[in-house]
Amino acid sequence: MRKGIVVEIENKYKTDHSGTYKYTSKMNRIKIEHKDGTISRYLGFNKEYIFVKLGQTVYPQNKLGVFGLFDNTEYRLYFDVSYLKKVDFKGERNMSSDSNNVNPYFYSEQRALRLNANMVYTVEMSQYVFLKEFTRREKIKYKKNKLTYR
Repeated sequence: MRKGIVVEIENKYKTDHSGTYKYTSKMNRIKIEHKDGTISRYLGFNKEYIFVKLGQTVYPQNKLGVFGLFDNTEYRLYFDVSYLKKVDFKGERNMSSDSNNVNPYFYSEQRALRLNANMVYTVEMSQYVFLKEFTRREKIKYKKNKLTYR
């Protein structure tokens, strides 16, 4: 959703088609760190269908991968944004106990808003929002169609 660097990829779980689970933590995921220190986490990718690489810079509207069919009935994306409260550089980063979740604003056709559960929204991506985190060089490449995002 924003420009950032891919800092973690987990791509080892096959899609469970048994219909037994409403939720499982065993999902393929991507973590992207942004310039402001926030980390976006995307969960629910189909095994072997993640398109980005570790260390890659990604941009708004980049295709990250393909989602797996959940419970044989629907596709699901689990998404959250957080920032680290504490980092232990000698050990593992523990996102669950040492981070705070962020409730971000999203741009819709009406205005910037916070999302509510079980609602349908239409995303709007203005040129200003799309290019907001680009460097001067990236803006020039984009305008000359030399930088690919999809």
